[in-house]
Parts: sequence; C-alpha cells; structure tokens
Amino acid sequence: MTDFPLRYRLEYKYYVPASFYQHILNDLDNFVELDKHVTKQNRFYPVYSLYFEDFGLSSYHDKLAGQINRLKMRLRFYDLDTSSGLIKTELKYKFSDLYLKRQSALDHNLFQKLINKKIFPLDTIKNPETKRFLMIAKYNNFRPFIRIDYERQALYAKNDKNVRITFDKNVKCSRVTTGNLKPFNIRVLPLGTIILEIKTPNYFPYWLTYIIKKYNLKRVAISKYTLAVQNLATNSSLCI
Repeated sequence: MTDFPLRYRLEYKYYVPASFYQHILNDLDNFVELDKHVTKQNRFYPVYSLYFEDFGLSSYHDKLAGQINRLKMRLRFYDLDTSSGLIKTELKYKFSDLYLKRQSALDHNLFQKLINKKIFPLDTIKNPETKRFLMIAKYNNFRPFIRIDYERQALYAKNDKNVRITFDKNVKCSRVTTGNLKPFNIRVLPLGTIILEIKTPNYFPYWLTYIIKKYNLKRVAISKYTLAVQNLATNSSLCI
C-alpha cells in the first residue's frame, strides 16, 4: 500500500506581485478554507525540498527541452529538525498536461543515510513506494543535488478539497552538501514576487477564472527547480 493517495491533476502557475497578494486573498475568501498547516496567526509554513539529479542534469535539461513526459525526484520535509517531523519521498511524473505524484513516508535514519550518500541494501526497505523511489534513484544514478526552501500558504476549495491553491514566497536554494541542513540565502525569485499555484482534478472553477482575469494573471511554466539550477550556476561554479 502507498502512504498517500494517487491522483492525477492539472496544475496552473502564475507570478503574482506581492502587492496583489492580499487583494487576491480577499477575493478567494468566500470560496476557500485554510489548509490544516495554516493558522490565522501564521499564514505561511516552511517547505524544504531536496531534489535528486544525475551527473548530466537530465531532469533540468528535460524541462528546458520541453519534454512532455518527465520525472522529478525529491524528498520533502517541513522542519529542519528531521528527527521528529514528517519526511516524504516524492516521484512527480508529468504526462503532457497531467501530473501524478507518488509519495511515501521516510524514516529519519534512512533520510540521514540518503543525504550522507551512504550505501544500504534495498531488500531491507519494506514500504513499496519508498523502495520504488530508491530503486529509480539507484538505477538512474540520481543523487541529492539541490535543496529549495520556501514559505507556503495553502488553501482548498470549500466545495471540493481536490482544488488546492498555494502561495509560495521567499524561495531560496543551495547545493546539497553531505549532511548539511542549515538555512541559506541564494534567492530564486526577485524580491516582491510570489508564485500562485492552482491544482485541480480535471476542471477550473468559475470563481478562479474570474480572479485570474481580474488581475490579468498569465499562466507560466514555472519550475522552482529549473530556476534554482540557473541561480546556482550564476552564484557558484556549477556548470549547466
């Protein structure tokens, strides 16, 4: 069994000026509820994503080339103290305009082995989704490469919890070094820019259509990972 349900979904992404954020939130208010991670006192929560890549940067180049079918691998967690918080493996598949995410919970000890690039036998892994993730990483020579941190506010539609809306800000990145989970500050987005993401099962709610038109937002193929690689190349010796 998987730890998380498998769902195909559509994704729509937009750059939003920070000055629009509160106005958009006000317009959404009648249609959405706060995600369980969000409180009225603390609207944004931290997200940490550790992306895997091979030596040829295949994931990066597949995105640039516009490959319609591709895969991203990452670990996701929500607290730098990973000894007690949730850690997830994520395989994110893109099939043309549809996305499928396969996830599993990862224990802290295995997480530490991964970020320290230690070898361990796959036959000791019991969870089939975790084993799938590790086998794909092993046989494609994918290793921890880049960490991307940001702050997220998550909402979902009152009448359909499969419609999810997120605002991401303060996106930063760094190369992964063995065992290092310290904060860092290479910016991925310009100051004052927020990423709005809308995830839906197979339709676009009318009230979201109205809001997108009201603020003249343009759908963009935004990839935090691609932007992070490019920013690291600018600010380090990384060759792309």
